[in-house]
Amino acid sequence: MEINVIISAPGLEAALNNLAASLGSRAIPAPTPAYIPVQEQAPATVTQIAAPIATPVAPPPAPVAAAPVTPAPAPVAAAPMAYTQNDMAKACVQLMDLKGPAGQSKLQEIMAGLGVMALTQLSKEMYPSLAAALRAEGVNI
Repeated sequence: MEINVIISAPGLEAALNNLAASLGSRAIPAPTPAYIPVQEQAPATVTQIAAPIATPVAPPPAPVAAAPVTPAPAPVAAAPMAYTQNDMAKACVQLMDLKGPAGQSKLQEIMAGLGVMALTQLSKEMYPSLAAALRAEGVNI
């Protein structure tokens, strides 16, 4: 038994020539149909598989009585976040972006209120105060 497979793609030759022309190379010759004989194979043998053996399943464990529910302790206020100088610098830039030209003077006003002229002069203990002042101005920190 012989099987022939023919693949036809109308317009493929023209599309390839257009592609080649746009890339600056020469035209591609027309493809010639290729016939690839397929050899007949012997039918596959069927292997019989034994049915799975049922294994006994242990019964589920008996339900355990639930422990009495005790009320959860009241939530404790979260400890203040440990800010880094990089966090503060990003927040200061965000203030200047939000406020535009007035942002620079607002930042100088906040720094003066904290007793410094620049962020690099501010102690780490004052970072939460700076963060609160920046939040009041609309900065997301």
